[in-house]
Amino acid sequence: MLVLNATYSQVSLAQAVTPDPPKTRYVMGVFPYISLAELEGVFTPIITELKQVLGIEIQFRSSSSFERFKVRLFEEAYDIAFIQPFDYVQVAALIGYRPVANINMPLSAVLVTTVESGVEKITDLKHQMIALPPRSAAVTHLVKRMLKQNKVELEQHIKIKHEKTHDACLQQLLLGAVSACGTAPYPMALFEKQMGVKFRILKESEKIPGSLFVVHQSVPLEDFRKIQNTLVTISSDIAGTYWGSMGLTQPFKSVADDDFNILRRILAEE
Repeated sequence: MLVLNATYSQVSLAQAVTPDPPKTRYVMGVFPYISLAELEGVFTPIITELKQVLGIEIQFRSSSSFERFKVRLFEEAYDIAFIQPFDYVQVAALIGYRPVANINMPLSAVLVTTVESGVEKITDLKHQMIALPPRSAAVTHLVKRMLKQNKVELEQHIKIKHEKTHDACLQQLLLGAVSACGTAPYPMALFEKQMGVKFRILKESEKIPGSLFVVHQSVPLEDFRKIQNTLVTISSDIAGTYWGSMGLTQPFKSVADDDFNILRRILAEE
């Protein structure tokens, strides 16, 4: 019996320390802040560059909603992911994803209305309806914080309609279904260009670190370093015109966990 137990222990130990076989592909998830068709077009050049550097297949994935993407992130469905910053501090950082690089410009929210609107300041929105991205979106957190700072109570003074994307939020404003929309400066500028319209900014929020790439802890350190080096050195000429149109010749910069402590403070105050 002692021999059998010893043998069993040796087998169990061998199984426990046997490394996982090398991956034949990585999955990159991108949160759905614009339409899925646009999203894949934006990230295909970056994925192509990472494929060449890593010598491995990379599959693009997203979700039909912010909430579904957050669930998949929590399920560790992605080896590499491009996520909004609040999802980093609320989910990714807690389950073993490491920050790699983020957009080389801070993120802010803007509360906008139409040029013709009679709304001149935030307090004019009391007892009216505004559109926002999904509840978990960074812009939503920032707009709600901005409203509270301007003495507009969410429950008492204002009605909120959540849309799936920034484009959908701005479309609701254009149709006159809401009095204002909370979005970010670049999605607004892109929508204005595509639709031939102009919006008026009522208020801009404080700035926070922008959306970021994270890499799962299961990805070998050598590949992590290759991914990070590729992202922080890639130019907009290679990454694609989407990033160049934001005025970013170098779209991404290296980032660390401590850079997101401001978001942790914001969440603690909500």
